[in-house]
Amino acid sequence: MCAKILVAGALLWAGMECRVEAGLISVGSTADLIGALGTAGNGDTIVLAHGRYSGPIALSSGVSLDGNGSILESSSDTAPALVLRGPNVVQNLTIRPASETVPGPIGVRIITGPSTLRRVHIHGFESYGVRAGRGEGSFLEGSIESCGKDGLSASGGRWTIQSSRFTGNGDDGVDLFKANTSIVASSLFDRNADAALELAISSDVKFIYNASRGQRVTCSARLGSLPVRISNNQIGDRAFLETRSDTGGPLTDWQEFIRRTDNSNIALKVDDSETPVPTPVQLNIVQASPPAVAVSHAPAPASRDGIDAALRVRTSVVEHLPYAGLTSGDITLKGQLGSDTNISPLLRRLFDDPLEIGAWMAARSTDGDSPVSARYRQYAADLGIAGLDAADTPALSGQSPKLFAESLVMAWRPIQEMYDRTFAAMSDVERRGLQRDLEAQYGEEPELGLPLLEDYEFDIEFNDEQKRLIRRAGQIDTLALFGSANRIFLLMESLPPVLRALKSNLSAKQIAQAVIHRQATPWGPLVIAGTGADAHDSAAGFLIDLGGNDRYRALGGDSPALIVDVSGDDHYTGEIAAGIGRLSALWDGGGNDRYRSESRTQGAGLLGCGILHDDSGSDEYSANRYSQGFGLYGVGWLYDGGMEDDVYRIPGYGQGFGGVRGLGVLADAGGNDRYEILPVNNDPIRDSSRTTSMGQGIGNGIRPNGSGGLGILWDGGGRDEYLADLFAQGIGYWFGVGALVDVGAGNDNYTAYHYVQGAGIHLSVGALYDGGGADRYQAWYVAQGCGHDASIGALYDQGGNDIYSAYGLTQGAGSINGVGILADVSGRDAYMGVARVSGQGDAWYQARLREYGGVGILVDLTGDDYYATGSLNGSVWFKGDHGLGVDK
Repeated sequence: MCAKILVAGALLWAGMECRVEAGLISVGSTADLIGALGTAGNGDTIVLAHGRYSGPIALSSGVSLDGNGSILESSSDTAPALVLRGPNVVQNLTIRPASETVPGPIGVRIITGPSTLRRVHIHGFESYGVRAGRGEGSFLEGSIESCGKDGLSASGGRWTIQSSRFTGNGDDGVDLFKANTSIVASSLFDRNADAALELAISSDVKFIYNASRGQRVTCSARLGSLPVRISNNQIGDRAFLETRSDTGGPLTDWQEFIRRTDNSNIALKVDDSETPVPTPVQLNIVQASPPAVAVSHAPAPASRDGIDAALRVRTSVVEHLPYAGLTSGDITLKGQLGSDTNISPLLRRLFDDPLEIGAWMAARSTDGDSPVSARYRQYAADLGIAGLDAADTPALSGQSPKLFAESLVMAWRPIQEMYDRTFAAMSDVERRGLQRDLEAQYGEEPELGLPLLEDYEFDIEFNDEQKRLIRRAGQIDTLALFGSANRIFLLMESLPPVLRALKSNLSAKQIAQAVIHRQATPWGPLVIAGTGADAHDSAAGFLIDLGGNDRYRALGGDSPALIVDVSGDDHYTGEIAAGIGRLSALWDGGGNDRYRSESRTQGAGLLGCGILHDDSGSDEYSANRYSQGFGLYGVGWLYDGGMEDDVYRIPGYGQGFGGVRGLGVLADAGGNDRYEILPVNNDPIRDSSRTTSMGQGIGNGIRPNGSGGLGILWDGGGRDEYLADLFAQGIGYWFGVGALVDVGAGNDNYTAYHYVQGAGIHLSVGALYDGGGADRYQAWYVAQGCGHDASIGALYDQGGNDIYSAYGLTQGAGSINGVGILADVSGRDAYMGVARVSGQGDAWYQARLREYGGVGILVDLTGDDYYATGSLNGSVWFKGDHGLGVDK
């Protein structure tokens, strides 16, 4: 096999005419091309070095040609530039005459077919761009311009013409005679002298989602028989549909014609008459305003809006899947799931029906209407923790400090007892060993502690050790573990009215005391402090502060730590809400607070529950790794209930991270917030110049033996800023589910790099939902609705004039058996940066790893939109293996 050489951006093979195992013959000059044509056989592909070649050229049956961006010039005034005998595939080639004075008659002559021309651009020939005779085939993602007669002319056979451009031709853009079961879709017809499409004695032809500019007659169809479907074409002036008596007689079934000619601004013209029939003269105009109806001015609830939009997206996708050769049953991934009991029921449900992800995200957009405890139970159920009880609300007393303390101890006792049952199946030594080994999976050097390898060969000893760790962790009672967190949420919800009553029952002298009440408990001291500016050190137990600008230094330990601060601008350092092998919770009632911590804090749960609830204020949260909503065999939860502007900063592994059997949530009720994952952890595997973020809504497993959990970042509104690098902003990895949900209609900015913004990687689900606003999405690769390797990635945007900018495998892309969805409900949007690299409704099949096939879907329901790849507003397009784009 010959060596591969890269020369000036062109792919060559050493030795111009050498044959290689893959059937590729590479040539670098016209002479070499002619020589290769004599040796090429059925199944071979001739690859041109980027440059200029002279025709005429004829391909034998079964030989394909990859132009690699080259130019083929016809130097003959009598012969076509390229002759195809079929079956042939020609791609990535520009075909033109050698000079304007000797234009040549035809660009491509197809003798029999079927022939496929993909990304072929033809212009300037005397008669036809493509002359097929009785041949058949496909013309995809190409263009035919400035030819003297028809752009593409065929007499019989089946044709598929998609995502192409026909401009300035001397007669018709496309002329099909006796064409059967053909489709012309998602193409642009501009300034052709006669018709965009002319049909004669043709049947079962679909002319859908095309656009025309500057033509009075855009669809001249002389129909001998129905059915012909003409629908959803965006036409500048009214189009006429001709019925000609010399080609089959007038159209008699007018109602059938109306049914098949919807949303295209079509009127009927009989024979050569220039006047359309008076009634009915016009069908629905594209994007016409609906009839005026009486409506209520009361705003629809967000839940209904989101659910309706998700249903519209689903309906549009299902409606158009047949055009991509698919049904909704073709995009299930349920066959990819194994028997791991850690796989969440939510993942199984979405793998069973990937289109259900829109409804699930719409439901998550309404979570702000529910109490925090109800949201927790919903997320726990999605993770697979069922049976949590909402009725067991603790009874607290605010009559006096002593009665409050006693009622708090009584309320905590069942919480602690339930948590202790978590480890009933193991000894203290086994429990501590398990905690130590799980912490090592997420060590202080995460690139060493948890390498996320794309291509790997696991050491057998390492693999067996990891399996043993997962089996040991499987002994814990997760229902008891999550049940104890449920009771903590209920306890927190009962605090505000009781604390108000307690303060009202204290005299001014009492409430000003540094310590109002102190008593011993089985879990450490219980202290109630007054409203002064206090400094607290807490190793364990319970600390209740009734107000003031306080400073806390909370230390770790095995015992629970419950901190309650009623009000004030407070400063927290140390292990705050750090549920590492224990229960740890903090409730702050208000004030502009500052949180400064190391690792595994501010809502972190590992074999425990860490819950931080800040009710209001403009707050700043800063911590090291595994914080701000980090759960691994446990619950990590950070909730900020205020509408003020907050800042969250960590160097990675948090802000909504759900590890194996873990729930990690960061939720903010509203405000102009900033979420940062600092560029600290260099990524030596994928790109050493970038950093591994692992946060902002990520479900992450321990590959290859532990399925990931559920990680959610939820924001209730405002103009928010999201900053990260690799693996962030609604990401799933290894059977995990991760979601970033921004509910409000603020103008948000999402900036990240690779594996980001609604991407599923390796058997997982990643989703990003934005409720509206003029948003900016900026990424590079595997992003913005990308499913990679039997995964689901989705980005849903409810509205606003948005800009999506990325490079490849993005904006509705399916890769290696994945399902990628980008859905934008409304607004004038721009889809930027994808230049013939998989994206914007594209799918490709790189490796036969799981024998499935990728599906990429982009749906934009309304608005005047722009696509950098050349797709058209108001059109449908198809790319790759099973890529579908729908702009309505």
